[in-house]
Amino acid sequence: MASGKISHYLKYGVPLLVNNLESLSKLINTYEIGIVIKDPLNNLEIQLAIEKILEQYDIYSANAKICFEEEFDFSK
Repeated sequence: MASGKISHYLKYGVPLLVNNLESLSKLINTYEIGIVIKDPLNNLEIQLAIEKILEQYDIYSANAKICFEEEFDFSK
């Protein structure tokens, strides 16, 4: 999260696919903003995660914007 890319994606409602790192997994699971990939070399896992996000894109997108407002919007 240090690079700031995640906050930019969330600001615009882009759902995330992330590696299974504790801080990222916690954020994903708390706000339901995407999918945690346990094995980034497993193409099937990634494909299924993308399909799941596309099926519920509006929900993940809305949650991403909420997450940004609650966790990353320091302009308030």
